[in-house]
Amino acid sequence: ILSRMAEDAHYRLAPEAVDVATTFLASLYNQKREHFGNARMVRNIFERTLARHSDRLAAEKAPTRHQLLTIDSSDLPVGESFA
Repeated sequence: ILSRMAEDAHYRLAPEAVDVATTFLASLYNQKREHFGNARMVRNIFERTLARHSDRLAAEKAPTRHQLLTIDSSDLPVGESFA
């Protein structure tokens, strides 16, 4: 779902981001509660990822197109709460 959301928004996940996202999402799934909402949770993660991506690139004087369109592992909100 995360990869599709990124693709639909014209972003790409860097290979290491795919690995981190897979581990992160599997961990969240294993901790799921009664009202676990897979797609809703992934959408929230994607929105936080884009915010973190934007914050990271704000420090760049002239980001390249590749940087603007690539989500790397540091953009993923690993460790944040998604209850």
